[in-house]
Amino acid sequence: MNCSDWLRTCAWTTVCTFATQGMEPEPLADANRQQFLDAKFQESALKFIKKYTSSSSELDVDDLKIAKTAVGALLNSCSDFGLSIYSHQIQHFNVRLAPARSCLISLGAPAELLTLSTTLYPPAHWASKPEDAGKLEDLIALYQIRIGLADWSWRALSAINVGSACPSSTKHYISYHATVEKSPLGTESIRSLLSTFSGFIPGQPDSSPLVQHSESRNALVEADLESLEECVSLFEALSLDSEDFRLAFLNDEATLISPLLDFIEKGDYPEYWKLDGEEESKKRERTFDVCKAGTIKALISVAGDTQSMEILWGKGDTLITGLVTWVKGNPSTHRDDLVIAGCLTLGNLARKGRLSSPL
Repeated sequence: MNCSDWLRTCAWTTVCTFATQGMEPEPLADANRQQFLDAKFQESALKFIKKYTSSSSELDVDDLKIAKTAVGALLNSCSDFGLSIYSHQIQHFNVRLAPARSCLISLGAPAELLTLSTTLYPPAHWASKPEDAGKLEDLIALYQIRIGLADWSWRALSAINVGSACPSSTKHYISYHATVEKSPLGTESIRSLLSTFSGFIPGQPDSSPLVQHSESRNALVEADLESLEECVSLFEALSLDSEDFRLAFLNDEATLISPLLDFIEKGDYPEYWKLDGEEESKKRERTFDVCKAGTIKALISVAGDTQSMEILWGKGDTLITGLVTWVKGNPSTHRDDLVIAGCLTLGNLARKGRLSSPL
């Protein structure tokens, strides 16, 4: 980093630090947020974030700290800002669109934040980093920042979602009575969501020294599962609610359907989960199984779209053959989840007689 870049970075970090201050009384905090909105801070922050997600070089701790600070500034810029709720008894209320949230959606922030999280902290990939990747203390510091960056990115995504900035006491009521908006994420996010699955497919040895460092391993596994849960939740919701999302798989079956099928078929519990005892391992496995079920629901939803019958059946030899193999199985590798997924997906694809007859 040259002197000019260093000075710009210091200035940017200072600005972001001011933006992340949320300790003032609420009226003052909202006034500060409005000033940052007027100055088009969100647009500048997103350009800065995009620079990091498009970088082909390995980022050091300082780079990651700056990226994390920028995400924190975006998170604070929209948290509770512009939200009006009347009546402490929650009998009558009005939720108005937060101005910062509206700005961030128009700038495509949700997709950028998702890309940032999955690029700078791809779940479960840390375990396969080679032993010569650096000193243990350096790796610990590096991944502590990556974990925090991913967490703040997910919190910012949550804050952008409608109603998520509401006080916790109102969320239950609002979930039943507020107008539900469509997700701010679209088809541009499919690959980022799918990329979170690959780290859970066995293939690479667990060569990172972090695997044997108990405290770091626990923190990383927790972050892995949180990211996986968030991605699967978004993936499943979009497959149910967005026709464009479902149709995107029809236009690019090879690169979109295949990673989904691979995770459903090959995704498994990492061996190093067992290092923390049977009770903790079982807890993680239950969380993983719920995520796996969510991806199966998403696959069934994609196959359930009317256009899917014609397109996937017509050119989806790999898909159909794979699904039939799941249903048939064999005595040594029989799996109920694959049988159920195969049957329901094939049933959705073959709802017409002329398509079902080959089965």
